[in-house]
Amino acid sequence: MTFAAGNRDELVERLNRIHAAIGATVENDFTRFPSRILAMDGTITLHQDFSGGLSGAEIANFAHSLVATIANYRAHLGHYGRQHAFPIGRRKAALQVLDNSPDFCVIKDLFNREKHPERAPRNGGYSRRDPTIREIHRIVRLTGAARRRTDARSARLGRRDRSQGSR
Repeated sequence: MTFAAGNRDELVERLNRIHAAIGATVENDFTRFPSRILAMDGTITLHQDFSGGLSGAEIANFAHSLVATIANYRAHLGHYGRQHAFPIGRRKAALQVLDNSPDFCVIKDLFNREKHPERAPRNGGYSRRDPTIREIHRIVRLTGAARRRTDARSARLGRRDRSQGSR
């Protein structure tokens, strides 16, 4: 895609693509994901698989595509500034906003690791954390002790009756 002079639609379009990429990873219809409830030894475990039938490779592709889409925005922003002859100070200030974002620095490190797997980042990369993406799953597991259910109203009445003595 080339940038036409005076047209800001390209940057807006790229931001819309970032939002769409993020939106593609979000699922709000939980009925698509049946849960399993396991009860053993006084413990109840809820196992919720959010894979939606996607393979591990497909889930990893979603994650890596999203990282690449966000990481490439910095280059597109810089290119846009050069194409439209923004003063160098203004271009640097716009890029500095991204470079000062800890979240964006992690995204850049993840993208660079994917792009250059043979090269370890110096000093932990931009984020200084040396992040990696491994074993991507879309699962939630909640575990807690089993308790007997009580009716809240009868529990309140029982406490009140005890505090007032027997009748």
